[in-house]
Amino acid sequence: MCSLTNQKTIDRIKSAGGSDNLHVSFNQTDLWVSPPSECTQSGSELFIQYTCVMSETQQYNKYRGLCVVVALSTLIGCVYYLMVRYTSQND
Repeated sequence: MCSLTNQKTIDRIKSAGGSDNLHVSFNQTDLWVSPPSECTQSGSELFIQYTCVMSETQQYNKYRGLCVVVALSTLIGCVYYLMVRYTSQND
């Protein structure tokens, strides 16, 4: 498995903690001090894991928005059902 060994690049990625986004461009030489051969092949990938932390206020607002969407979707479905039933009874 390939791991970052270049401390400068590691520090750049760690400095993004708490920010909304980070765009880092780098070459293979920026990742390793002395890269292992299996890490420099064309199919090699770099995986960075992160977590997204939302405040309770943000979670509450998203939940309320979701509740509104579900309620409206249910209402639209019921109206559609009633319209189909009414038209089928009148035909």
